[in-house]
Amino acid sequence: MEAQLPRPSHMWRDFQFGWRLLRRSPGFTAVAVLTLALGIGANTTMFSVLDAILFQPPAYPNPGGLVVLQRYYPRNQKIEEQISAPDWKDFTERSRSLESLAVYTADTVTLTHGDEVERLPVTAVSANLLAVLQVSPLLGRGFQSDDTRPNAPVTALLSESLWRSHFGGDPSIIGQSLAFAGLPVRVIGVMPASFAFPDRANTMWLPLRISPRDLARRNVYWMRTIGRLRPGISVEAARAELVAVAGQVARESPDTNTGQSVAVISLQQYLAGNSRAALLVLGAAVAFVLLIVCANLASLLLARASARSAEFAVRAALGAARPQLLRQLLAEGVLLAALGGAGGMLVAVWGVDALRLVAMSQFSRASEIHVNAPVLCFGLAASLLCGIVFGLAPAFAATRDALSRGSARTTKGGSTARGFLVAAEVAMAFALLVGAGLMTQSLWKLYHVDPGFTTGHLLTYQIMPRLSDFQTRAQVGSFYEDLLSRIRLVPGVKAAGAVGNLPLSGGRSGTSIAVENRPMEPGESISANYQLTGPGYFAAMGIPIVAGRDFSTGDSQNSQDVVIINRALANLCWPGQDAVGRRMRLGPNPNDPWSTVVGVIGDVRHDALALPPRPEAYENYFQHVWGLTTIVVRHSPEAAAVPSAISALIKQAGKHIPTPPSLSMDDVIASSLRDQRFLMWMLAGFAACAILLAAIGIYGVMAYAVTQRTREIGIRLALGAARRDVTRLVFAGGIRLAAAGVVAGSLLALVLVRFLRTMLFQVKPGDPATLACAAAILAAFALVACIVPAVRAARVEASVALRHE
Repeated sequence: MEAQLPRPSHMWRDFQFGWRLLRRSPGFTAVAVLTLALGIGANTTMFSVLDAILFQPPAYPNPGGLVVLQRYYPRNQKIEEQISAPDWKDFTERSRSLESLAVYTADTVTLTHGDEVERLPVTAVSANLLAVLQVSPLLGRGFQSDDTRPNAPVTALLSESLWRSHFGGDPSIIGQSLAFAGLPVRVIGVMPASFAFPDRANTMWLPLRISPRDLARRNVYWMRTIGRLRPGISVEAARAELVAVAGQVARESPDTNTGQSVAVISLQQYLAGNSRAALLVLGAAVAFVLLIVCANLASLLLARASARSAEFAVRAALGAARPQLLRQLLAEGVLLAALGGAGGMLVAVWGVDALRLVAMSQFSRASEIHVNAPVLCFGLAASLLCGIVFGLAPAFAATRDALSRGSARTTKGGSTARGFLVAAEVAMAFALLVGAGLMTQSLWKLYHVDPGFTTGHLLTYQIMPRLSDFQTRAQVGSFYEDLLSRIRLVPGVKAAGAVGNLPLSGGRSGTSIAVENRPMEPGESISANYQLTGPGYFAAMGIPIVAGRDFSTGDSQNSQDVVIINRALANLCWPGQDAVGRRMRLGPNPNDPWSTVVGVIGDVRHDALALPPRPEAYENYFQHVWGLTTIVVRHSPEAAAVPSAISALIKQAGKHIPTPPSLSMDDVIASSLRDQRFLMWMLAGFAACAILLAAIGIYGVMAYAVTQRTREIGIRLALGAARRDVTRLVFAGGIRLAAAGVVAGSLLALVLVRFLRTMLFQVKPGDPATLACAAAILAAFALVACIVPAVRAARVEASVALRHE
């Protein structure tokens, strides 16, 4: 006789009966639903991040054809984002795969609006950028080739947010002139709110003007790219063709391009950046939490089903077949999953809003994180999976044992299954705890790395005077020295200086180096970080001068160009020799004068604490012009009034200079470590949830075991066993579960830390101290979880236990 599918009316009755049973057990129902809601909510929240940053294409028309070109050095597999203007011209003219290739560079301008002065992040873009992205302005027009001519009037596109916040959304702004850095800029358009290029922080777009001099300097890298492929061309095909083009350029220009190729990646991959590995780790971590939640749910359902073995036996005697019992238990599991899923969606809505705020500084596409259709589908699928898989498996075990083997075997089978589930929970909690421990160690070591300067009691102020206010380089240097001399007179100030790019702030400029009387082999090059500074900066930062002298006000525009280099560059140019008094040329122009090395300083970790110091060269702002400079001030610990006094002096220095916020160097360092700190706290949070859930699982198993073994405990006590022996028996059971989980978790941790390997600093993935500490923490939680069951077992009376059924 063929099996018949259950009728809808039968299923409906199963759901009704299951709902009545759940209502009669409010404690069990509340714990199960709340646990599921947290697990599903956390996973749905994290999936929304993965979906927005890794899975969803960028919010541009036909995003699959958008690519980014970067400099690539095959010898050391190093990638640099920026390319030179001649290389951009060669790729544009020689490639048949590219429909168009746009370039851009970030900048900062000062907006004078009435009496207000404000510094704004802007982006200078080539005229074809909007065509590449296939977007149009909300108002006005985009850039044309005439806007990029060297002597053309300066035009600008405003972001929708700047247009509304500063100009009240007035459509008549089109064609008006605004004062930027003292220069008139005509507004030609307003971009829609959805346009966030290169990121949401950008407020304005200016035309990028590339001069003939720029097109002659092949080893000056300052442009970022974004291009669109021709229809039907894949990224792989474009990469192969552009690598061939780069090879042609290298053969034609061996002095600058030997050993240099090109990397071609999709825009989606570029925007994900280095966050891909971190997000996958977090995705795996939150999946572990959901699996632990499901294991707890399965354990609860198994215990509940085992306790109902007598009910199942009676129903079977009255004619109920096993499929009917399974269907009933499955209906209860699906109901729990539906309730937990509904709660999980609420948790996800709140969690996504909170996580978006946290992730704004971490990911370029954080604003796109929302609870959308794919996220809702994921939450629904997770809920159904939890209800069916982790509800059906306990139902099979419970009905099989209850109907065919009796209550005694039910206890044994249920206990074994629950023990296996708890060991799996401990294994996943151990893996998460190891990952969090490794990241914590790594971050601790980073905080204790010597950056090459003294961080304590050091304030920073980023200022931007208008270069149009100065006629000569000497006037620029005099402006800084006048401001610094007044800052040095503030009570409590010990030293003050200025620098172009503050270490660990994210800003960096580079230059090529030519050494006098040292011929270069074809393809050989020396490059270094380039800095502009003046007298007093090294003293303010606590950077030691190991040879020679500091800059002085006597280093003027009319005197010999001087340079101060760090120890790494000195060893690179003149290994084993004294660098002071020798000469080098900074930049690619062979007609530029030689600069004399007047000092050598200690190495500074400028780019990141995790990276070794790079060669660095410092020039004097009395001899060279720089638009944006950071003031650094070292003060005594008790000088609380120093920040406000310095802000007042900066405001007095020029009415066109925006008053900058005061940031301590400790804040700058903390900001440079935000990615590692974000990953550490997320892993630590998931690990804490996992440990708590695992402890709850151990408690549940041991409490259930004590209840089921009450008769056995009574017999042991009647035969003379001490109560401490009974207590030791319960603790031993909990430790065995934890030990089994730690052994399995060690293997699982090896898989997880493979993704963490590139994010660790001076910490080995299999660090024994971390593994031992994680095992000790889990063992401690296992012992705590066993306290209540152990006390309950010790209080069992033998006479009562022997009458227990």
